[in-house]
Amino acid sequence: MYEYLKSNVNPELVKYCIDKFITAELDYTTKGNRGIGRFTDIVPRLGAYYRCGFSKLSNIQLDELADLIRDVILRSYIICESFQGNRDITLKRIDFEYIYSEWITNIYNINIDNAEPKLVDIMGICTQSAFDAITQFIKKHKLKKVDIFSQDKTPMILFWYPIAGFALRGIEIQEYLNNGETNGI
Repeated sequence: MYEYLKSNVNPELVKYCIDKFITAELDYTTKGNRGIGRFTDIVPRLGAYYRCGFSKLSNIQLDELADLIRDVILRSYIICESFQGNRDITLKRIDFEYIYSEWITNIYNINIDNAEPKLVDIMGICTQSAFDAITQFIKKHKLKKVDIFSQDKTPMILFWYPIAGFALRGIEIQEYLNNGETNGI
């Protein structure tokens, strides 16, 4: 699998997209709760949800949290590749910003109810320890949600991270199979 991924994945693209997503997700200074790619603030970005607590974290602690989120997204990215089956795709020049914008606009449109049950089970098994690590981070740093009177939205926020990884690989493969024609390169 490693050799296959090495020859069929563009790590710079994956890093660009995931890092940009995480930067937006951890943003606690921008007003409002809505996160990137979301049409409403029903599912707020994590940084807005824990705005006060995030403001007290050091850059090292925020980097640690970013790594935990990255772990969830990358696990599901690899699961997507495993489910897609090994196929050789030609890595070609691809517009990172185009892929990023296509990916972001699709993450929250995915209906998990339409997913293959086996896939959902595998994603749950493979990402559970990563979710647990994020939850432990939140508890360790005593982060408190903005609205203490409403139901905890943390699970709802975290729910979308593995979907993000899966969607990124799907958009990336689609673009490679379209020979880059959709983005004008």
